[in-house]
Parts: sequence; C-alpha cells; structure tokens
Amino acid sequence: MFSREELRELAGCSSTRFPFISFFWKAPPTTNRSPRDAAILVRDLLREVRQKLENGNHSREWTRSLEADQQKILDYFNQGGGAADTALFSCSGESYWRALRLPRGLIRGVFVGESFYLQPLSILLDQYPRYCTVLLDRAAARVFEIYMAEVVEHTALLDEVPGRVKAATWTGGNERQIERRIENKVHQHYKRVAEVVLRFFQKYHFDWLILAGHADGLAAFENHLHGSLRGRLIGRFAADLRAATPQDILTRSMEIVEARECQEKRALVEDILNQAKQGGPGVSGLAETWQALELGQVHTLIVDETLHVSAWLCRNCGGLPPAEAASCPQCQGPIERLEDVVERAVEDAIRDNSQIRFVKGNEQLRQAGGIAALLRFRAAKSPALSS
Repeated sequence: MFSREELRELAGCSSTRFPFISFFWKAPPTTNRSPRDAAILVRDLLREVRQKLENGNHSREWTRSLEADQQKILDYFNQGGGAADTALFSCSGESYWRALRLPRGLIRGVFVGESFYLQPLSILLDQYPRYCTVLLDRAAARVFEIYMAEVVEHTALLDEVPGRVKAATWTGGNERQIERRIENKVHQHYKRVAEVVLRFFQKYHFDWLILAGHADGLAAFENHLHGSLRGRLIGRFAADLRAATPQDILTRSMEIVEARECQEKRALVEDILNQAKQGGPGVSGLAETWQALELGQVHTLIVDETLHVSAWLCRNCGGLPPAEAASCPQCQGPIERLEDVVERAVEDAIRDNSQIRFVKGNEQLRQAGGIAALLRFRAAKSPALSS
C-alpha cells in the first residue's frame, strides 16, 4: 500500500527533459486471467502510447528514457506482477521507479507527461482513511488496524478476570468483597487496553476509532480513553470477541466509516460554499480555487470525482487566461493548454500538503463548478486569473 508521504514524494517529481510515465493496472477477475494474458494486454497499452507519441518533437534522450520505462513495465508484468491492482511510476532518465499495490484499481491506462499522474491515488487516499477498531470484553481485547481495505490484527491482550460471582462460595470472603475484587480487575484491564490503544495511535496516527463488543462493556471502557481518542471515536457495534473474524471486523467497521465520511463531506461542502458566499475563508469555482492554490492559501481542496476541465495556463505567472488570448493578458507570458487542469490542481494541493476530498453526486458542488476550497488565510484577488 502507500501513504501520503509517498504521494508527496511522487508529486515532487517533474522534468521537461525526460518523460514521467504513470501506469495504472486494474487486474481482471481471477477466473479470467493468466500472467501471459496480463503481459499481452500491457504490451498493447504501451504500444498505443508509443504510437501516439511518435510524431512528437522529442529529443533522443527523451525517447530512450521512455523506451526504458516501457521495458521496465513489461518486465514487471512478465514476472507475474499483474496479479493485483497496481500503480507503476517510472522515469529512467531520472533513475526513478516505484511500484505501489492498490486496494482496488480505479482505472487501467498509461499517462505520460512532465510529472506523474496522481489523481487516482488521491482519490484512494480520500476513500480509505486509516482507522483502528478495538474489540473487547471484560477479560480480553483485540486491536485491529484497517487501512486501504486491509485489516491487520496487531495485538491480543489477555487478562485473566474471573467471571461474575453468583454465590458466596469462595473461602476467605463474602460475595460483595469478591465482586469488588472482580470489578477492580476489570477496571485495571480497561485501563491497560486504553493505554495500549493510545500508544498505537501515537505510533500509527489513525484517523478514526471504532469500538466493538457488548454495549455495557463499551460504555465502561470509553471512560478510560484518552481525550485525544474520544474525539476520534465515530461508532460502535456489537461483536463477540472470540467468534468475530478479521473479515467480520473489516466489514462492520467499513460500514461505519463510509457513513461517517459521507456525512462529513456533505457538511464540508455546505460549509465551504457558505463561507465563499459570505466572504469568509472559502472559495468556489475553478478560477478562484486555482488562484488560492497558486497563492498557497488552500487548507482543504474539495473536488467532484467526475470533474474534467481543460484550460489555458500562463507558464510565467500561473494564471488562467481566456481561451481566445494569444498570450497572458496580465504578464504577456506564453500560454499552454492543459487538457486536465483539475489534475494539476490536485498535484499542487499535494505539494502544498493540503487536504484533498473527493465527492460524488453532490449537486451543490456541481452547481458551484465542481471544485472549491477551504482556505488557511485570505489574500487579495489577482487580476491574472479570469473567471
């Protein structure tokens, strides 16, 4: 899998001297594929790209770098690399190669440019936050990390706690004393589990926390959670500690996270658009959002997942001049056409360490141009950017 740090590393790679090739592979169904079939399909995809680029005015070293990249990708699949959804990033001229396994493939295709094509990875990071599910009862606990649709059980905590006493049959104490001893042992167990979860959070920095078990035990355990974890608690579900499988935990936890993410994104869109209307720290539409990105103002970029917009870009000042302009009306600099300005906006947001959220089917955002941003600060508008 991959992390935000790796995404920022990829976003920092660019060159006008050598091509950067991004290859996204969506594996066919397991009943319908063989390593040889995958290699043939990959070879066809690369051939199509090569044919499209043949008439370009490229240097010999540019062409040699691309040929070396394509051979690396073919070798990867000839060695059986097509069994899982994968993203490959290569620039032989810059001695760069990275293979990332994906939780699911969004697209299958090859992209060649002056930088890597990263929007599919940004979408996946937004769709798959890292979270922790703690399954516990009065005697034991299990801690799960869930990330990129995979679940890993990190630890099992087993504290021997006697069951509830039903009769005063123990020698040396009455039923009430024994009950107090048991409750104290349970209290210490919850406290130790809460400490382990806090250390787990400090190490892995998960986004959300989910609790599973019996309702009465969960309510008691919550009282022992550190304040920083209570703010990340987004849900609970009933489960038996010994009967639940990791797949059970994954399925139930993802249902809670998906519901929370949907609710959170709706609220975020409403807040940004309201801020934009009232002159607060929010902007909407391509022109104003692009300006905010150029000025480093963007805290959170929110984008309709289906948005695709082409535009003209000034290579000098970074403005978006009107389509009919021969040069930038602001600085008279040269302009170039961007086939997907949204892709460039996402790359800029990654480099600035801005949060990026992708939404699907939000009518409010669509009417506002499909793109908006929550700002870190406001700055004066630049006339270089047209609407």
